[in-house]
Amino acid sequence: MFSFDKMLLCFILAYVIVFLIEIGHVIIKIKFFSMKPLDGDIFNDAFKKNKVWRPLYTFIVFSIFGYAYNVSIFEDGILSCLICGLIWLFLAITFDYLLRIIIKSPCNFSFNEYYNDKYLFIILNYGLLLISPFIGLLFCR
Repeated sequence: MFSFDKMLLCFILAYVIVFLIEIGHVIIKIKFFSMKPLDGDIFNDAFKKNKVWRPLYTFIVFSIFGYAYNVSIFEDGILSCLICGLIWLFLAITFDYLLRIIIKSPCNFSFNEYYNDKYLFIILNYGLLLISPFIGLLFCR
């Protein structure tokens, strides 16, 4: 049986963990690899160079939480995974838009920088997020 509260909890925890891993990776690049700013803001430049790793973080973390979600609902339904993946995709697009474009922060981008300059990695990231409940379901069997 589909459980919206468990699905939402898994999404929020996974999203925060991915975000913290990404921030940690950026800080490590700045501290230990002595990155120099290209556009003036060193944090934003390191964040841009980190784009190739985000799909990997997303795939691993969201697959683990996809597994946790599937175990918690005691159902191995494809429909439940599809609903979960679509809701996670919608929430991720919404959160990314709010946290990376609208709200001002050190890792803030313009719409063009985030969605057009990194579109291949964004598509890969969102695609992996969509299938992560199915990957979790595979581990449940």
